[in-house]
Amino acid sequence: MILHKAGKEVTYMRQESFKKILLYAVLILTTVVMIGPFIWLIFSSLKLQQDMYTIYPSLIARDRATGELYITFKNYLEAFQILDFPNLFKNTLLVAIINTLVNLFLNSMAGYAFARINFPGREKIFKIMLISLMVPGTVLLIPNVLIVKMLGIYNTRAGLIFPFVMSVYNVFMMRQFFFGIPASLEEAARIDGAGRFRTFFEIALPLVKPALVTLGIFTFLWNYNNFLWPLVVLTDQQKYTLSLGLGSLITMGSSKYHILVASSVVVALPLIVIYMMFQKYITEGIIAGSIKG
Repeated sequence: MILHKAGKEVTYMRQESFKKILLYAVLILTTVVMIGPFIWLIFSSLKLQQDMYTIYPSLIARDRATGELYITFKNYLEAFQILDFPNLFKNTLLVAIINTLVNLFLNSMAGYAFARINFPGREKIFKIMLISLMVPGTVLLIPNVLIVKMLGIYNTRAGLIFPFVMSVYNVFMMRQFFFGIPASLEEAARIDGAGRFRTFFEIALPLVKPALVTLGIFTFLWNYNNFLWPLVVLTDQQKYTLSLGLGSLITMGSSKYHILVASSVVVALPLIVIYMMFQKYITEGIIAGSIKG
């Protein structure tokens, strides 16, 4: 009996060990698939142009003639000579930061209104907003361009910001987070004489800080990487964003691929720094959102 029980425990431990090994194998494979292209991008940016195209690809830079390993930053120097990175970063950060701040301010207020204020037609209006999520963004491209032209902000930074200061998805997410806050906290504040705006800014908003940071980062990333809208709206190269700057290298042909690779690394590095700084809040926001959803 004891041997039979011990045998079961050994079998159970083997099964658990196999499950862990399988789990780690899947995680390692997923990690390689996810970050593998970026690692290849970084190492490729340290190669000379002639060594980027070889019959037998090599992760580390290797001279085609001698076979010796090397590292060069020539691609980065050429990238900074061809592209005006200070101006591109200025335009991109200006648009992304302003859009993110305005987006969070308006969307958090809208989400709070849909979660706490019982105004006529609230549910119908909210459902209509959700239906708009089903409409592809490309369908709205031409109407947005016409509106921007009528407002007189075509080929301006305001034209990049104004059409996207509201997001139905962000309103929906903020509404869900505000639903997760006990209403008794706000009722206590109102009993103490706090008005609706004071209750929102001093009680409700601080409690959804992880949600604000998470949605703020996602909104910033979307604006940072947005290519199609700036391509349609902007004609002045002095107002180009980073995505348009990289796009201009593609039009130069394969002779500039080594510069494009180095430029892509330069553009991606700030996003990695932002993620490392706010990783805690991103995780908390996603977990909280999945629980409340």
